[in-house]
Amino acid sequence: MKQQLSRARVGFLIFVGVITFVVAIFLVGEKTQMFSSTFTVLVNFSSAEGVKPGSYVVLSGYTVGSVTDISLSQDADSVRLELRLDESVLPFIKADTKAEIKQEGLVGNKIINLIIGSPTLPSVGNND
Repeated sequence: MKQQLSRARVGFLIFVGVITFVVAIFLVGEKTQMFSSTFTVLVNFSSAEGVKPGSYVVLSGYTVGSVTDISLSQDADSVRLELRLDESVLPFIKADTKAEIKQEGLVGNKIINLIIGSPTLPSVGNND
């Protein structure tokens, strides 16, 4: 009887451990750029059809971040995207940098493509 109780406890602990591990993997998997320094940029579009939180942000063909939030602007005349970008690209994101929504491959996922601005202008700051 004691041996069965002991086996039941061990089985329960293994079950709880596996469930905890699976939940942790899903939570960590949703966090992009979890261990790197990032900054936030806000961009407005007249339409953001197909863009969703987690969509990639690309600069010169290189993935540099993701969309973290989508909301309407104050006047509800445009859609505001919050982009979380890797801090290493901060020198390349200038005040006149353009952002465009493109389709990625045949699958149809939407990405935000950044077009580098003038090198003489200052870089943007966090939440610009």
